[in-house]
Amino acid sequence: MNEIQSANQNSRILAIDYLKAISIILVVFSHINQYNGSAKIWSVCFAVNVFFFSHGVVFRQKIKKLSDWKDFILNRLIAIMAPYLIWAMIYSPFTIKNVLKIAYGSHESLSLAGSLTSLWFLPCLFAGDMLFELILCAADKIPGKKGRFAFILAAVLLMLGACVLIPHPQNGWPFEADVAIQAAAWIGAGYLTMYLLKNRIASDTGKKTNLFLLILLAAAGLACSLTAFCNTGMPGGYVMVAEARYGNYLLYMASAAGGTVFAVALSFILARIKNKLFMRTFQLIGQNTMVIFAVHKFVIFTLQDVMRSIAIPNGAAAAIILVSAIAVSLILAPIINTYMPLLAGKMKYKRIFGEK
Repeated sequence: MNEIQSANQNSRILAIDYLKAISIILVVFSHINQYNGSAKIWSVCFAVNVFFFSHGVVFRQKIKKLSDWKDFILNRLIAIMAPYLIWAMIYSPFTIKNVLKIAYGSHESLSLAGSLTSLWFLPCLFAGDMLFELILCAADKIPGKKGRFAFILAAVLLMLGACVLIPHPQNGWPFEADVAIQAAAWIGAGYLTMYLLKNRIASDTGKKTNLFLLILLAAAGLACSLTAFCNTGMPGGYVMVAEARYGNYLLYMASAAGGTVFAVALSFILARIKNKLFMRTFQLIGQNTMVIFAVHKFVIFTLQDVMRSIAIPNGAAAAIILVSAIAVSLILAPIINTYMPLLAGKMKYKRIFGEK
């Protein structure tokens, strides 16, 4: 996939940081369960999918020959699974049973271990990366740029269709295997989008997407995402990707796709704002999602307990908790990034073991 690969090897793109920032903000908001009300139904339908999508936008194929798998797997283990295991153990009482439950890597097993359940995203992302890399390796065997593109697109559609057929056991699959298929599909969607729009996304000097068109896309995506409110006839009353709880799958796909289009268009609209404080804040949020994932629930639980004794509207309480959770995470991020980079997913295995 050299042609597609080259489109995804650009320097850091402001709008992609904004896209990740929007997604983590929605994830944090979704976890403020005592105050987010029915808005949670909307936010959970696409927040995680946007993360997978943005991951796909910057995904780079690593495997050119069989020996490349070693570096690829070890780097993913260090960048994704090592922080997962450490953070999960920090939040869980230490017992052998809990270690085994954490190693299983599902949302349900994390809950049974008394750990931070939102960490399910990391083993799922690891498995999704493995699957999508396999798809890229298979695509390399197909002649022609259009043939390879069509193969990846077909794989994305096939995986999205297969998800509705896979049963979800009581304790989930190891490493969220069924949800990882969904993850790989959204990673692929982001990867292909980057290829199609590379001249508009990756270049400051290339063609720019018209602002009016971006606003139309954001409005259309937002309208489509609101179908989430028609998809509440499942246990819990809302979509939970972590447990493959999709409700009406067609409605779920409509809301997830619409929400993703909304978030992508919004990220490019916001990227036109040149206020330095605004830019730096959103960049910091988008670049520190691992720390925010790991820290935000502790802040939420603490502040929700405090808010119970205060007469304050739900919307105001949710806003205070949301801003506080993000702020505390960003305060801790430089410390963790500098002194404990492994916990932030910012290390590679060669750096740890001193290989050149």
